[in-house]
Amino acid sequence: MLKRIIQFSFLYITTILLINSCIIVKEESKPDQKVLPEVLLSPKPHIPMSEEIIRSKDGDMIANIPENWFFVDVEEKVSSDIICFATNSDFTLGITFANIRNIPQVEEIFDNEGLVGIARVSFNNRQKKTADAIKLVGDYNTLQIGAFTFAHYDFINSNGLLASSAVFKSEDNNYYEFSLLQMNITGKILPDKLETQQIFESVLTTIQY
Repeated sequence: MLKRIIQFSFLYITTILLINSCIIVKEESKPDQKVLPEVLLSPKPHIPMSEEIIRSKDGDMIANIPENWFFVDVEEKVSSDIICFATNSDFTLGITFANIRNIPQVEEIFDNEGLVGIARVSFNNRQKKTADAIKLVGDYNTLQIGAFTFAHYDFINSNGLLASSAVFKSEDNNYYEFSLLQMNITGKILPDKLETQQIFESVLTTIQY
C-alpha cells in the first residue's frame, strides 16, 4: 500500500508543481498583481525540525525538513531541477526544493524587479503549464528572516488544494525555490491553515544560503 502511495505521489508532484527546466519567459506584471509590504518572521521554527539536511548540488543552500517527515526518491521521476521531495506520514503535505535555472533572463528580471520578479515568473510559468488551472491567492510579498530574504506567493489548483512557494538567491548567484503543497492522496483530513503556515515558516527558518 505504501509503495502505491509513493508511486502516486510521483505523478501528483509532477502535475501540481510543474517546475520548469527550460526557458523562463519574462512576464509583465498585471494590475491585480500587487506586492505587499515586507513581512518580518521569527528566526525560530514553530515546530520541531529534523536533523535531516537538504543540500543543493553546489553546496550553497541547506535546509531541514520537519521532524518525522521523510524524503521520497524522485530523481528519475521528475525534472532534474528538483533537489528533493519530502512528505509527512499522512501524505497530506509535501515539500520540494528546486533550482531555478540561472539564465540571462533571470538576471535581467532580478536586476529590474528583485526577487518578487523571480516569484512572478515562477507563478506565471506554472500557470501556463497548467492552462490556467492554478490561481494566485493574495499578492506577492517579501519575507525577511534574520539576514535572509525570500519572495513569497500562494496559489490554489482546480481541486482547491493550496500551495505556498518562496524563491531566493544564494551568495553564489543561484536561484532556488521552496514549495509546500497540500496533497489529497490518502483521503485523510488536510492540516488546517494555521498548521500549514507554521510548517511553511518553520522550514523557511532553517534555510541558509
